[in-house]
Amino acid sequence: MPRRRSAPALTPDATLEAQRLRALVDDLRAENEHLLETQRVLEASRSDFYERFELSPLPSLLVDDRGGVRSANESALALLGHLKGGLLGRLFSQFVVAADRSTFAVYLDRCLREDAAGTCELRLATSATDEQLVQLWSRRTFSPLRGLQLTLVDLRSREHVRIKNEQLLEAVQSAQKASAAKDKFIGMLSHELRTPL
Repeated sequence: MPRRRSAPALTPDATLEAQRLRALVDDLRAENEHLLETQRVLEASRSDFYERFELSPLPSLLVDDRGGVRSANESALALLGHLKGGLLGRLFSQFVVAADRSTFAVYLDRCLREDAAGTCELRLATSATDEQLVQLWSRRTFSPLRGLQLTLVDLRSREHVRIKNEQLLEAVQSAQKASAAKDKFIGMLSHELRTPL
């Protein structure tokens, strides 16, 4: 039977080097586990953000520093009447009514320059003939892209209430004029009944 060879004895330097390598392998395994856990947390966070963004009832868009649409949720697509592919890359200012585009340009510049959240009211052209008053709420974003997150608040109900209030005020003023005319007529009639010509 052939004799098995035993492993050669390690020198003290080789033993230290082997221990150092084992410690390094253990450190790398621990670092790898930490990185995998960090990646899982990041993916969960990204998924949570995506769901909140996509499922938000408020129209929301991410625009770059030029105002180009990088992402839009379902509510924004419905408001602007576009499919996602037809909206991405277009400038948001194309959806702003021509008379309000300078207001939006100043607002965009201020938000990007000051790195601050802000609000602005303007009208959007939601179809060929329809305009919609909205309030923009924005905040600066830096990851994964620099730009703004725009959230649009529909102000049609507020505008509807304002128009109704104006109509009610006109009706009240008209009723007051009619009441004054009636009082004047009754006053004249009672005077004539007391003192006939």
